[in-house]
Amino acid sequence: MLQHSMKSTSLHSPLEAASLEAIMNYQNTDVLLKFRKEWDVSPEEAEFIFTETKKFIWLASASLRECFNIKVHEQFTIIDEMWHTFIQFTDAYTSFCEDYLGGYLHHYPSTNDMIRKELKHVNETGITYRDYRYNEYVNQIQRIERYLGAETVATWYGQFAVKYSMENLNTLRKPLASSTDDTYIKKITPLLDMPADKFIKIIMKIDVWTGPASVCGCSGKGCGAGCSCNSR
Repeated sequence: MLQHSMKSTSLHSPLEAASLEAIMNYQNTDVLLKFRKEWDVSPEEAEFIFTETKKFIWLASASLRECFNIKVHEQFTIIDEMWHTFIQFTDAYTSFCEDYLGGYLHHYPSTNDMIRKELKHVNETGITYRDYRYNEYVNQIQRIERYLGAETVATWYGQFAVKYSMENLNTLRKPLASSTDDTYIKKITPLLDMPADKFIKIIMKIDVWTGPASVCGCSGKGCGAGCSCNSR
């Protein structure tokens, strides 16, 4: 399942990744905290998933030197989810990329244009799309085994595929929850049709404002390290 491709910020040179050992030593407790606010996993699980995500990021950037795009297959979607969380800490992720990868590693969801180009390429090779995707799948597994070992392949395509299947991910994802009750919603609902300037004056009244917690949403996941989605 093609979900993402990785590219360097440079148009002319691939990323120069640091050693895997160096990247494995990188820690970020804020990323783990936010991930656990959104997913029902233990601290140990979150740390392990982050470890595997760092390995994926390293392999993706290192593979660019050989013009090979490592893709997120459905079997290890949980790694993609941790990557999403990491990227939300834009300053930390940018620094990580600069310090360990030599440049920013982008996250590219599949687009219609990408799919069209892929289909055009497949037609030019003279093989079926099924065979193309199978060869791509096998080549990626072989590369993961070569660079990260057989145990990593077994973890991503075995353990993660089962433990974090799409069905299980739907169960593990925590529902959105507000840090306050629905008092604010009840108060403003009758006001939605009034002129915007009057509406603004009313929502700034102390009896409408429901307290400090209401100004920090982050999908109701709370404030602090696990929140902080403001621009700075």
